[in-house]
Amino acid sequence: MTNRRISTTFFAIAYGVGILAAWLAGNWISQVARQGEGVSSALYLTIPLIQVFVLVVLLTFIYKTWKAIQDGHASTSPAAAAWLLLIPIFHLYWIFRATWGFAKDYNKFIERHGFDVERLPDGLYLITSVIICIKCAYLTLGTILPLISDKIALLGPSSTYVLTIPATVFILIMIIKSGTAINSLPEIEKVEE
Repeated sequence: MTNRRISTTFFAIAYGVGILAAWLAGNWISQVARQGEGVSSALYLTIPLIQVFVLVVLLTFIYKTWKAIQDGHASTSPAAAAWLLLIPIFHLYWIFRATWGFAKDYNKFIERHGFDVERLPDGLYLITSVIICIKCAYLTLGTILPLISDKIALLGPSSTYVLTIPATVFILIMIIKSGTAINSLPEIEKVEE
């Protein structure tokens, strides 16, 4: 028998708190800088550290969801689903395989095994993938363009919120839906490979 349980509450809270912490830290640093006070380099490190935490939470979650549907027919391995998201530029493609592909593979998995459980809405996962892809591309361009020319600025003061808020909401919904779906699966005998 395989154990498929995923702590949906842990992953949703860890992700949500991580995003909120990064937002609060960024606003606090901006406020300190606007007041003309020097911002210590240690304070600047808080945001990347929080972002690494959020990334580890998401990669672990993706790994665990893919691991739960491994029966010899999944389109990718849990390790590939998670680790290939770390490859720059390639991740803009791979996010579709890791998220939307998971919903499609999960639905095929439950059909193959004849489980009477709710299907994942693969359209939601496609929208989530598109929003994440747009956000990543936008932030990458917004970081690179000013290095090319100081006259090119893509990121305005509130532009990141326009993409961060929907991405955060859709990712939280995806975490809850995926975790609930995995936890609803009955146990099956492990397939011999």
